[in-house]
Amino acid sequence: MASLTNEILGKPHGGIATLMFKTRRGKTYIATRPENPNSSNHPNILFKKNQGRFIGKLSQAIYHNTLIKQIWFQSEYDKQYLYQQIWKKNFLSIKYNDLSGNIVLIPSVGFKLQDQLIEQFKIDSGRITASPFENNAEINPEIEKSITAFGIMVYINNPDSLSAETNFGILTADTQIIDLSNPVDIGFKINLNGLPPVQNNAVRKLFVTLITLDHSGSPVRYFEQISCG
Repeated sequence: MASLTNEILGKPHGGIATLMFKTRRGKTYIATRPENPNSSNHPNILFKKNQGRFIGKLSQAIYHNTLIKQIWFQSEYDKQYLYQQIWKKNFLSIKYNDLSGNIVLIPSVGFKLQDQLIEQFKIDSGRITASPFENNAEINPEIEKSITAFGIMVYINNPDSLSAETNFGILTADTQIIDLSNPVDIGFKINLNGLPPVQNNAVRKLFVTLITLDHSGSPVRYFEQISCG
């Protein structure tokens, strides 16, 4: 902020273009006019706009997965506004511009997994492993017959570029028959069809939950969300 020393026309008020005049203790200063927070070019407005667009696409992907949608329907959330609840949970949970935070796939914490691990052999495939369920009293093999997974990989190519764009692919997994004495070992693929290839310098994260199924293929329970990246 610069001071105005030659006030030929008296003490100026207001401003001109991007400049404005301020008077403090009888002295007039020239300062840059602060950007209007309601302007469409204001960083806060741009962030909310881009964040909302990203979360909207993300929430649709979560909501339209059959198993995940059934899990949310079984939760305490209002069934008439499930999409809005998923949107709200994720809008406050992960930031589109740096992927800080977490994607929320499930309505609550879920059941505990032991020694869980996500391994990506390639950008679009990998496997999920965990310890056997034999010591997990929650599992009922009379009802829970198989196990699968759902997840999302989110990534930003050229993260240091002003034109960096956030994209995500949907994880689909094999279905494995539950055997309490053997480790969980589920292969998965990530659908990136129609999306930009994941570059070597991409920032990426993967979020997954395991889901047990009954004899008809309906979800019974879901496990804690795990992530990598």
